[in-house]
Amino acid sequence: MDLVSGNEAQSRCRSRIARMVPLGCSLGLVCALGLVCALLAAAPALAASPPGPSALTPSSSSLDFFAQDMHNPSPSITETYTNNSGTPTTVQSAQIIGLDASSYSISQDSCAGQTIQITSSCSVSVVFYPVSSGPGTKDATLTLLDDNGISTGTTNVSLSGTATTGTLSADQNSLDFGGVVLNQGNSNQQHVTISNGPSASVIINNVQITGSGASSFNIQSSNCQNQGTFGPNNTCQVYLQFQPTSAGIQNAQLEINNDGTANPLVVSLTGVGLNGPIMTVSPSQAIYGNVTLGAQTSQTFTLTDTGDAPLQIQAMFLAAGSPQVFPISNNSCSGRQISAGSSCQVTVGFVPIAAGVKDASLFLISNASNPGVTTVGLSGTGVAPDPPPIGTGVAPDLPPIGTATVNGRAQAGKRLSCSTASYPPGTSFSYQWLRNGKPITGETGRTVSLGDADVGARLSCRVQAGGPGGTQTVTSSETAATLAELIVGKVSIRGFTINAKVTVSSGKLDATGHIANPQALAPTANSTGCKASKPLVKHHGTRKCLRTSFGSRLLTIRAGGAYTVTLSPNATAQRALNSGQTLHVKETITLSARGLKPMRKTFNITVHGQKTNTTR
Repeated sequence: MDLVSGNEAQSRCRSRIARMVPLGCSLGLVCALGLVCALLAAAPALAASPPGPSALTPSSSSLDFFAQDMHNPSPSITETYTNNSGTPTTVQSAQIIGLDASSYSISQDSCAGQTIQITSSCSVSVVFYPVSSGPGTKDATLTLLDDNGISTGTTNVSLSGTATTGTLSADQNSLDFGGVVLNQGNSNQQHVTISNGPSASVIINNVQITGSGASSFNIQSSNCQNQGTFGPNNTCQVYLQFQPTSAGIQNAQLEINNDGTANPLVVSLTGVGLNGPIMTVSPSQAIYGNVTLGAQTSQTFTLTDTGDAPLQIQAMFLAAGSPQVFPISNNSCSGRQISAGSSCQVTVGFVPIAAGVKDASLFLISNASNPGVTTVGLSGTGVAPDPPPIGTGVAPDLPPIGTATVNGRAQAGKRLSCSTASYPPGTSFSYQWLRNGKPITGETGRTVSLGDADVGARLSCRVQAGGPGGTQTVTSSETAATLAELIVGKVSIRGFTINAKVTVSSGKLDATGHIANPQALAPTANSTGCKASKPLVKHHGTRKCLRTSFGSRLLTIRAGGAYTVTLSPNATAQRALNSGQTLHVKETITLSARGLKPMRKTFNITVHGQKTNTTR
């Protein structure tokens, strides 16, 4: 119970007596009341009464803010208080109390500190902004304390509202990056799209990777963080890559930390760290032993991927020693990708054409790490046939012995020929052309025309030579990978710009090249005596032969087809043309495709200049 001092009690008493005098109280009663006030003054203190009913009447007993996005303040709701008592009253304070008071705030107050006359009103406005207290139901009380000079009172208005927040979701619950070989770069990039629902906004606090395999995954980019309030129906993306730090299955989680209902939002991440392909060759070498001249034998090698990643056989060729007597046939390995645990085979023959020990090496180039180049030794001995029995007078009938070679440039639009050597007169031949070791249907002549289907492939010819003593079958070495055909058609001039019609044959082509080179400038007269590579130009009042460039540019061609290549003069050539010189241009188009030799075509054209007047 509150206590008031004697002087304050006396003051209140006299104030109330003053209000009673106009009401017609007798003098004796007034004096008696004065005596009471004096007694109050003499007392050390009196117990004050607790606040009672307020003199003010609220316009409603409760304010309901219903559901409100907790990240945004609600509109204000105003409560009006009217003095319906018979006495003026003074509002001492207006405040919000209760467990969830921090979720509400007074935005406007015309009551506190004001005396409200009889039948007059004041108002208090309240805002619901629960961002600091989180989602859920929030209850509090708006209370006013007033004093009409006779008694104090309180007016309570209950406050209620529900703080809402958004719900994040991902378009994928998990990302599987598959197998990636250790120390060979990152996996392909994958991404996940994060969406917010339609009901309320969310604040994304952090985007991170957690879990035992977190070090093997990395966030390449993300536009989800640092957005402030992430509004309803909004989306963002997180891009990730997998770069394993150790072999085996790697698991982690992408965590989106937020203040929504799904916190944290988790996307599972999985990848496998691979040791890489390992190529095992069985047998590891071939010893053919003694083989009679004119006869042949062969050895089949099995190439097995004993690693845990796909093996790519990028090239296969014979070198050193006498590779011409070791023909490759039945090649199911070149240009192939062999899955882990699988195998392919290649057969290498031995066809001696002279007596003695012959050897060579089979080189296998792959993406294996044990190492990438594997060498298989080949060795055999050619021996002469046994002579006929003495006295028979009959010469032994032996099969013809020789070699086969492919001649010509392996390029679409060109023709290859198969030539034979070291065979005796009268030998008959039949031919079969092979593409990557497999017969080409219908190509049984001595020559073959290359087309789009041959681009990127390696060709060889198989020859069967026949004679009185039997037959010999021999296969030539393979060509280099066949180039696409590059044709430069009509070349024209528009202004000072060269336009060249370029056609590239169809097929598997991914080429990046350039048009450049430069034999360029020469004036219209007095150019005699200059070589084509060094035309005559006028330079500081003198004439001399110079070599300079007209211009250059990069070309990127993804597939076969017809293209128009434009080439504009560079600054040096532009100045020469503007001075009236005529430029004799020789340009070379070069295309380089992965795994193929460069393709080049050269053309010539004359660009006539036009003198430009300049005002000084």
